[in-house]
Amino acid sequence: MKSKILNIFINGLLLACYIILTEVIEYAFNLKNSSFSTAYWLLSYIIFAILLFFVQKNYQKKVFSGTANYKKLFGNTIFIILIVSLINGIFIYILYKFIDTNAIEQMLIESRNKLYEMYDGVLNEAQIENSMKMTQKLMTPLFLSITNIFSLLFWGIIFSLITSLINKAKKQVIEDSSDFDEVMKNVE
Repeated sequence: MKSKILNIFINGLLLACYIILTEVIEYAFNLKNSSFSTAYWLLSYIIFAILLFFVQKNYQKKVFSGTANYKKLFGNTIFIILIVSLINGIFIYILYKFIDTNAIEQMLIESRNKLYEMYDGVLNEAQIENSMKMTQKLMTPLFLSITNIFSLLFWGIIFSLITSLINKAKKQVIEDSSDFDEVMKNVE
């Protein structure tokens, strides 16, 4: 049991390091506002799913000796994803609260510009300002951290469903015909 929990934490920590690394790269190279942003995140989520696949495969070999069914594998992977989400949520909170305190203000400016760009002539100045007041109330380090946790949980669950299906233990085939005959005698 102790090795199972330790393995969950280590795998969660490793996957969290990958997610944090992708966010640091995005932040360092200012990819959030580039045309490359969508492709970058699509690629990073594909890599995350592949890493989750291998983490799960390794976890099944070490903890379950390769015999985990879909339910066990999926359930235990959820704990790994929960750890990843919580660690990443803490990182996001620290980033916006202490490291880059101007990032939220920059996001608000970009939101305002997008509102003017998208709804020019449709919304008047007062409607845009009301929308920005609501956006400003929600754009806090804590709110961004919480939404990031739930977003990662959602995608982690989706990827876990798929990778657990692939990694589940295969039914063992009876190789010796005498074993088969013995089992069949009990059926009659």
